Amino acid sequence: MRIYTETPFRMTPPLMAVVVPEEQRSLPHSLWVGQAPGPIAREALEAIGLPSDGDEIRIEARGDVVTVNRARVTQGDAVIVYCAWHCTPNDFREDPSEEFVHQVRHAITVRLGIERQLQGLRA
Repeated sequence: MRIYTETPFRMTPPLMAVVVPEEQRSLPHSLWVGQAPGPIAREALEAIGLPSDGDEIRIEARGDVVTVNRARVTQGDAVIVYCAWHCTPNDFREDPSEEFVHQVRHAITVRLGIERQLQGLRA
């Protein structure tokens, strides 16, 4: 896992603002990269409509613009993917609790339901 931050990665509700590219250069920026996403993280990526076949997950925040693997997403979607990555046991940190994994799976299920409803409305 690599972490590059100029400011802490904040997961707060997005402000309703349009950011133009010139302004993005001066906004706070942070990047989180997680290597080797596990099955729950891949499930989370699919739930938010992104491909799950990559070797890493990149969550980037620049001002109010949040991206996962360079695709613009809501901050809530980024939180789900970030938490899902932490559900995979790792030698360098404590294993996640069963309650945490259950809550993340529930969030993925809810998000998947929302995505399916949106696809139904688009059809």
